[in-house]
Amino acid sequence: MSHELRTPLNVIIGYTDLMRDEAFGALGGDQQDVLTRCAPAPHSLLELINATLEVNRLEAGRSGVHLHEVELRQLLTELQIETEQLPRLTAASCCAGKCRAATSWCGPIR
Repeated sequence: MSHELRTPLNVIIGYTDLMRDEAFGALGGDQQDVLTRCAPAPHSLLELINATLEVNRLEAGRSGVHLHEVELRQLLTELQIETEQLPRLTAASCCAGKCRAATSWCGPIR
């Protein structure tokens, strides 16, 4: 799965970057706009593939989790920033500003 999915995505990312840099010639404003809007999609898909592969490695016992102390408030704030563009349920809310615990234990953040 790794090679079969990541290689074509990296090609798409590379050619998109080349086109945005006008390596193949000048682009019109509309073309530049479309490329700018499309450029994040393959990066997001690549991150999803990498995360899926990491979960598979964890489940197979080929990768370990290393526990270390983290600042819980900072973790929740970073999580809120990372997920603020995702669709939300109306009852869902983030509690980063209400956190009382200073630290907690978790695995590495990627």
